[in-house]
Amino acid sequence: MSNTVAKVVLSAGHYHVNHRVPALVAVEQGFFAEEGLPEVEVIATGNDEKTLAGLAVNAIQFGLDPKPSAVVQASAAGQDVYIIGGWRNQSNHLFITDGDIQNIHDLKGKRIGVREVTGCIGGRQIFLFLAKHGLNPDTDVEFVKAPGSSIHLHAPHLEAGDYSACVISSQHKKEALAKGYNVQATFGEFYPGGYPDRVLATNGAMIRDNPAVVESFLRGIIRAYRYIRTPGNHEEALKVIERSGIDPGPDEDLEKWYTRERLPGIIFPLNGSCPVVGLATVIDQEKEQGTIPTDFTVERVLRPEFVERANKTLDARPETADELRRLQASLRQLGWWRQGVEY
Repeated sequence: MSNTVAKVVLSAGHYHVNHRVPALVAVEQGFFAEEGLPEVEVIATGNDEKTLAGLAVNAIQFGLDPKPSAVVQASAAGQDVYIIGGWRNQSNHLFITDGDIQNIHDLKGKRIGVREVTGCIGGRQIFLFLAKHGLNPDTDVEFVKAPGSSIHLHAPHLEAGDYSACVISSQHKKEALAKGYNVQATFGEFYPGGYPDRVLATNGAMIRDNPAVVESFLRGIIRAYRYIRTPGNHEEALKVIERSGIDPGPDEDLEKWYTRERLPGIIFPLNGSCPVVGLATVIDQEKEQGTIPTDFTVERVLRPEFVERANKTLDARPETADELRRLQASLRQLGWWRQGVEY
């Protein structure tokens, strides 16, 4: 098989710069070129719907970050689109409230701060959590715009009473508790089989006509995931963002994330895969909400064979295999990796 696409367009649907960092790293470090993709363009459409529309007409070859629910819904509606890998395979967020909120039912009539009122991954988990505990997310609470997932960004708003609850990264738990906030839910604990917050996607034309390109893309992005999570590469990752010219915006909080201590914990899967059990959970949730038919299956939308072959190729190379073993050992020591859990 040979690559037959002269130029490959990769798109993040989300405007946050973090959603493009793995692809930008793969370009700058030469991973894509070494894997057979010499010309790659990295763009951001602005939302999942635009990314999926681009995939539908092959103006975009790979989606870097669509929510799996969006891909599943598009597939159920007849679009020729597939999940080929993972981006974030676990929900690493905490749902916290101010100290006056003792239990989830105290939130009735309160405001909840979310990054995107129209639907973000943290907001999705809050919606599901509230519904599970008998609250109507549409009527019992009000969702309002809030900054990113760092506690120091949320604290002023919580103290001012702008909202009573929000989602933060699990890495900020200690700081949140020290400030007197209550943790109402640790979303990752709900999904022992993983939960794909974001995935990698492509279209049927790429799968049928350019399978080698699909594998090349996955090898390049996997190498970027590993590079970013390697302790000590945080400064170079920040420089990649600076050189890209992308304005991260005030709520990205890159200086807090891109540190030697925290960057290895960013949940890019080392093998680039999407957890099957976790995806099945997403599909079940969509069925419960009535957005897809009850007979929709994981097999209809997930094509794992490409990432499996990509890993087989990388594992066969002594240098990349050795790099992976060293990285796994480092992450295991830091508590960010264990056998059988890909995040």
